[in-house]
Amino acid sequence: MKWITALLVMIGVVWYVAKKTTLLDRTVEKDVTNAEELIPKAERAAESERARVNQVQSVEGVAAGQSVSVTMTRDEVRSIWGDPNAIDKDSNGTENWRYDSIGKRVVFRDGRVWVVEDL
Repeated sequence: MKWITALLVMIGVVWYVAKKTTLLDRTVEKDVTNAEELIPKAERAAESERARVNQVQSVEGVAAGQSVSVTMTRDEVRSIWGDPNAIDKDSNGTENWRYDSIGKRVVFRDGRVWVVEDL
């Protein structure tokens, strides 16, 4: 008889916790993925990582003896030194790519390297 009473009390306690309290609801219904906050943080982290990778690629390209020369295309420069830190365009169609990590500036005219100079 004691076992049956203990079993009924336990069933009652489990039912009460499951139905009448919010003890289980806190973990089940909590919005774990708050997209409004996580997406901008992830984008900033990805941009930071992309910049770090480009800087390493630029330094490795210079260390490996790969150099950018006149008449190269944008894709060729990007494959050697990675993405630039900044791109400035003027009204003449000239683009200036700045590589801060290696101290270089590349000037493009008509889609080709025109000048490679130190910063």
